Amino acid sequence: KDSDQAFQFMVNQFGFTDFPLVTAQQIVKAATVFANHGIMGDNEVEVISPEVADKMFASLDREKPADMDEYAVVKHKDVNVISSLSFYPAEDPKYIMYVVVLKPTKLLSSP
Repeated sequence: KDSDQAFQFMVNQFGFTDFPLVTAQQIVKAATVFANHGIMGDNEVEVISPEVADKMFASLDREKPADMDEYAVVKHKDVNVISSLSFYPAEDPKYIMYVVVLKPTKLLSSP
């Protein structure tokens, strides 16, 4: 899936090779590069080319709930974690939200 590949690219691009030890702050900081056309932080440091950043951002899934603008999202699910990295609005994002649920099987098996 394209959005999974984009997420994996982001993790690898910024040297987060030991993914389980990556912090939420690191994920969101890296995600800003894709939302800002390759630029990180207020210093306007180009981390990756705008073309690569825009291509990766364009590959993210899009969702549009009722009465909301469209947002871009990367979702990941396995037996140990469910995560969602969302950019709102999808065009020219102003907000990034990263949510992680550890051990989701406990939630799913609860009455």
